[in-house]
Amino acid sequence: LLFVFCFASGCSKFQLFEVYLLHFLFISFFIILFYCQKGKIMKREREERGEETVPVKKIKIEQKVPSSSSSSHSSSLFDHLPFELQCRIFSLISGFNTPHAYLLVNRTWNLLFPQNASSLNLVKYSERIDDDILLRICMRSPLLEKITLGKRGVHLKVTQKGLAHLSSLSRLKSLNFISCELTRDTLCILAKKLEKVETMNLTWCEITDQCMESVPLFTRLKHLSLQDSPISDNGLVWLEGMHLLSSLNFSFCASITDKGVSHLIRSVKSNHIPKALKSLNLSGCLEVTDVTLRQIGDNLIKLKVLHLTGCKNISMDGKNYIRSSLPDCKVYSDSNYTPFKRRIFV
Repeated sequence: LLFVFCFASGCSKFQLFEVYLLHFLFISFFIILFYCQKGKIMKREREERGEETVPVKKIKIEQKVPSSSSSSHSSSLFDHLPFELQCRIFSLISGFNTPHAYLLVNRTWNLLFPQNASSLNLVKYSERIDDDILLRICMRSPLLEKITLGKRGVHLKVTQKGLAHLSSLSRLKSLNFISCELTRDTLCILAKKLEKVETMNLTWCEITDQCMESVPLFTRLKHLSLQDSPISDNGLVWLEGMHLLSSLNFSFCASITDKGVSHLIRSVKSNHIPKALKSLNLSGCLEVTDVTLRQIGDNLIKLKVLHLTGCKNISMDGKNYIRSSLPDCKVYSDSNYTPFKRRIFV
């Protein structure tokens, strides 16, 4: 009505615009005042009902996506659980098509069992790992090239069936078992599937002559350690056909004598073992004498390292024969050796 009155009174266009603007501001003020009053009424009603109001501006939402390459991980409820319980939960997880979901659950799994890792050392946790956990590890890290399992003086919960799960790791090149119970059948299963294994450490694994029948099935084997094993001269016979061997460790194998070692070394002449054998460890082999040293000096012409620590039946003449026959070979011996100060060579 005010606009019509001004137009009928002959007001200019500029004056009409001012009247229209004032009218718009007047109406907007009353609309804002109405909604503010309505908000106060609704807030008072909520307070009367006992409902707590939370300011929206004070709510801060943070979302972090954990990364396998990051060293810092967000803490979660699972991180405070005992490790045994974490391993049990890990063993019960299914749905292997979504392995990235594991990272969203617990940082411990990500640190101990990294996805697609090339090397994995489980010595510290060997006593807590069982067949189910080892299976999950194999499925989670199919690109493993090196694995170390076991610990001396610790009872391993992993059975022969669990160790057989390692056969799924087709890229594995290094097998390190420490104080693990291995059978001939288990080694056969691993040898048939793991065609790329070049290094095998069976320290304190109680490898018998019967188990040695499966060792030649690892056709690419270059480094073999049988430290502190109950093998005898009969077990060494199975190594004659392994052409790629460059390193052998028979340390503290008390049942090995001159007969077995000499027969193994003499087979070089018939090309059963390559002349490229560069490292031989006979430390703690009490039955080895100068007879073996003469066979070594005559046949292993490329030998670079020879360990003789604790070989009580080896004389200085035998050591001098090695030094004269193999001038480039380093001979390690300890005249002050006692059985209670046992050295470990891997």
